[in-house]
Amino acid sequence: MKKSILALSSIALTATCLFPGVAMAASQSGGYLLASKTEVLFIQLTVAGNVLSGSAQESYIDTSGLNPTLESAHYGLSGVIQGRNVSISIQNSGNYSGTLTNGILTLSIPQSNGNLATAPFTYATVAHFDQDVDVLRQEIQRQEHSLDLQSNVDNADQRFVQAGHNLTGALYSLTGWAVNTQENIPNIRRDLGFLAQDEQTLLSDAKTAETPDSIANDIEQLQSNELVLSADAESDIKVSQIPSWVSRTNAAVSAYLSAYRNLVSVAKTDPDYRPDPPIPAQDAVNRSVESAHITTQNDIIKLKKYGAQTAGLISSGYAQAQQAISEANKEQKAYALATAAAAAVASADQLAPQLQGVLQQGNTAGSTQISVPIGFDPSQDQLEYVFVNSPTPVPELTAQVPAGAIPYVYFSDISMIGNTAKYMDVYEVDHQGHLVAFVELPITASVILPAN
Repeated sequence: MKKSILALSSIALTATCLFPGVAMAASQSGGYLLASKTEVLFIQLTVAGNVLSGSAQESYIDTSGLNPTLESAHYGLSGVIQGRNVSISIQNSGNYSGTLTNGILTLSIPQSNGNLATAPFTYATVAHFDQDVDVLRQEIQRQEHSLDLQSNVDNADQRFVQAGHNLTGALYSLTGWAVNTQENIPNIRRDLGFLAQDEQTLLSDAKTAETPDSIANDIEQLQSNELVLSADAESDIKVSQIPSWVSRTNAAVSAYLSAYRNLVSVAKTDPDYRPDPPIPAQDAVNRSVESAHITTQNDIIKLKKYGAQTAGLISSGYAQAQQAISEANKEQKAYALATAAAAAVASADQLAPQLQGVLQQGNTAGSTQISVPIGFDPSQDQLEYVFVNSPTPVPELTAQVPAGAIPYVYFSDISMIGNTAKYMDVYEVDHQGHLVAFVELPITASVILPAN
């Protein structure tokens, strides 16, 4: 970043490389030098009568970036000299007045507040200018080293702070699990009570011959409360997880101690480091670590005690619920068997009701049709028929449809050409093949469409 020699007016200046006794204008082999800790300006003049010409060479430390850098600039200049008074105009900088006496070029440089600052340039050679530029390079190295030290300390400090947060978080989580496990015991006992009530309702309904739908609802309610109990279990830490939590907190303690030792070591390399708040004393760190160990031990004791108690309660609750469901299923099966047996006995002597169907003439010569009775639902039941020559007794509901029975397609013709049967037995059956109704229809000429 290029800048003007005006910057020299705002810093404390120290003249270097002084050659006493030189009272004449410098030739091109020498010049006038002004140096500070951050900037060096070297002016070379040529005098022709009262006319001045020459150049100004500037080197300075630029700190505008992340790291300091050495920058240089070169300016042309012109001016006049009258006795000891000089007036110089420096390119891209401005006009300056001053004096040249006894090898010292003194320039007055305007300040931002309107005042003038005196800048004394002493006679020196190019080699001395180069030496002062080397001093600037050494200053840059010092600043870079200081920045590295500061960065190292800042990183160490952040690591220590983060390690402290991590340790606090690990202990907070562990203590939270322990407290939650202890406080959740009453909730589990309460939910076990609800579960026991559901079990009693289920067994009572099963033994009093409730309907299957009612029993299914009882089981669903019981399983719903099992899910609540499962949620209780998931909210508690399992005993098997305790070692991993111990390992986690121990690792956090180790990381905290390591970060502290690293911060103390790194801080010694930077004498300018002033942390806020200050680095805690070793005793304070030791007390924090001891407190962490005590907290961990107490929490582990609670977790083992209440975790085992929780597991026992939940396991017992699950077992009792499954036993209740099993017993209810047994009661329901016994009830179903008894009901089926009673139904079989009740229907053993029950005759099939009469089917309200008749025969009517078909649509083709020599055919007949079965008139589908009113209220008959073909989507639910099926009509099947057989031809017989003698009357058939009304079958019982438990009877089987005769083998060879022909399914009837509704409103279709049944050909009677060459058929000499006297009766048509018609059976109504459901989708399971069970007999629903029966009718025996006499076959007469009136129900057959004549050929003409």
